[in-house]
Amino acid sequence: MTAERWERIKAVFDSALNVMPGSRPSFLENACMGDEGLRAEVSRLLVEFEKTETFLGQPVACLSYSLPTGELIAGRYRVVQLLGRGGMGEVYQVMDELLNEPVALKTLRADLCYDERLLRRFQMEIQLARKVTHPSVCRVFEVGVHRFTGSNRPPLHFFTMQLLLGETLALRIKRHGRLSAEEAFPLIVHMAEGLQAAHAEGIIHRDLRVAM
Repeated sequence: MTAERWERIKAVFDSALNVMPGSRPSFLENACMGDEGLRAEVSRLLVEFEKTETFLGQPVACLSYSLPTGELIAGRYRVVQLLGRGGMGEVYQVMDELLNEPVALKTLRADLCYDERLLRRFQMEIQLARKVTHPSVCRVFEVGVHRFTGSNRPPLHFFTMQLLLGETLALRIKRHGRLSAEEAFPLIVHMAEGLQAAHAEGIIHRDLRVAM
């Protein structure tokens, strides 16, 4: 496959990600302009993309280098605790020692850092998140790569974001039962406003999570 061909595939694939899944077949028909090979390759990539779901959509079953408490990342972020682990990486509470404030640090799983497709997806998530500024949307601060000195461990790709402490809506319902209409309405308003901010930037949100 030539570099020019691959760039064409990536361009159509990236555009297709911003189209609702149900509308993608007609989108590909128009975007590929009768090139069945291009359409087949982009369709295959979309299927693989759907299988991986979201960044924290499924438990890690492969090699992952969890960061120990107290480790310093990029000369700035001191690890406090692991907050969550999923299909593509981990999220930590860290202390930003430059600004002396807590933030969240999200990593790409160590054994995936050489997968160009997944690394591109990780970068894409950062680019999309940085476009949206709204009180109902978690803010992204910095992106970087940490290299472990005196170790053969692969580089750690990460970005930092606003730290939101609390619980998911699912856990809230599990603990206290179904929300009343009065309790649910303000949450729905906040979610809708956050989604509207994303849509205003041309971003289709495929995975909605709520912290309380």
